[in-house]
Parts: sequence; structure tokens; C-alpha cells
Amino acid sequence: MSIVLPGLLRQIDKVVSLPSVSSANKELDMSNKPVIDYLANTFEDMGFRCEVISCDPKNTKFNLIATLGAGPGGLVLAGHTDTVPFDEGLWSVDPFKLTEKDDKIFGLGITDMKSFFPIVLEAIKEVINHEFKEPLIVLATADEESSMLGAKTLAELGKPKARSAVIGEPAVAVVRSIDHRVNGLPRAVDEADRVAAAARVPHGQGRGGVGEPCVVIVADHKKSAVGDGGAAGEREVGAEAAGSPLEQ
Repeated sequence: MSIVLPGLLRQIDKVVSLPSVSSANKELDMSNKPVIDYLANTFEDMGFRCEVISCDPKNTKFNLIATLGAGPGGLVLAGHTDTVPFDEGLWSVDPFKLTEKDDKIFGLGITDMKSFFPIVLEAIKEVINHEFKEPLIVLATADEESSMLGAKTLAELGKPKARSAVIGEPAVAVVRSIDHRVNGLPRAVDEADRVAAAARVPHGQGRGGVGEPCVVIVADHKKSAVGDGGAAGEREVGAEAAGSPLEQ
């Protein structure tokens, strides 16, 4: 029997049920709009101000910036809404439905990384009625698995601005101190390098001004409550394919 909160599992099942494959192959590529719309509506219901940003002329790829509170500084919780392509014939379960089996949960993108957003939604319930001294910003981007179009769009717009960020990418866990005295943002490593741009802190934007350090955390939730499952293609998900033990 699952020890994960039932509401969390329902939210994960919902986002997994909304296909959002990102691929350089146009025959496989999909819009992420259904996921963005669902997240925007959910965060708005919780009191967030939501900005949906189109990333392409055809209006098929979108970012979401959901903000609670106002003022300088703040914390960004950032992740991407797209998944890798898949071969349904290699899956032992429905890739677009959360399946619990052997104390694990399976579904396309559960670890990388759709369930990050339901985890955020569940976590902030504990603090939603508190007055925030600085804003809480949830960032959901497009096309991390292919063109990085969502992150590139945010970089061009210079959004969002904050003091620090938690990047929910499961590929690597890195803590970085950012010294604004250095011109630009230091590069993190591996997957962190690709996703950090989506939640970067521009030069001198810390509330304390130039020289104030900012911490970017790339969270490793691969070992937590969720994991991609089935024979999803070992190249994309590697060890994730077997899932991971459910934890509180």
C-alpha cells in the first residue's frame, strides 16, 4: 500500500495523463500547452499570479511563471513540462497513466520531471497562508528535452528575477554559490548546465546588490518517491526505468 499522500498521486496522475513529448522530430513533437494550462489554473486557484509566455510563432510551446507574493529577491522553483519520446510497445504499463506496482509508481515523465510540480503544490500547502517576505515563483518551461526553447525565451526576456532557485531536474544534485562580482552566471555541470539558465539571477540582481551570493540547488528527486517506469528506453531514463522505492 502506498505511503505517498493520495492527493499527490492524483496530481501526478493528472500531469502524466497530459502528453507533452518534446522532440527534434516534428512527427513526434507535441505542444506542452495542456500541461501549462492545467498548472496555471491550479496555481491560480491557490492565489498565484500566473503569466503564460508563448515561446514560438506557432504558439505551440509555452512557459509558465506563477508568483505568490511580491518584492525583490525571492525563491524560484523551476522545472520543465516536456518528456522524451517513447515507444509504447516497450512499456509494460500505460505511459500516460500513473501505475502503482511493487511499491513503485510508473508513468512517462514521472521522474523527469512532471511530478516535480505536484510535489511543489503539495509542499506549499503548509505555507500558503503565511505572509511571504519575498516572492515564491514557480517556473515551468518548454522543450528542455530538445531545443531548450523555453529556457532561451526566458533568457531573452530576463525573467524571472530572484535571489535563489531550486531546480527540480533529477539528473544531478549540485549546490552552486553565485558571486555577482563575476560577470555573468557560472556554469553548473551536466544537466544543471542546461536548466540553470531557466532560473538564473542576472548580474547584480540580489537584494543585497553586487557581491551577494546566491545559491542554485539542483534537486535530486530521482531517489525520492517517484520514478519513470516500464521499458521506456534505457538511453533516456537509464536506471530510472526500474522505478525507485516510495518514501514519505
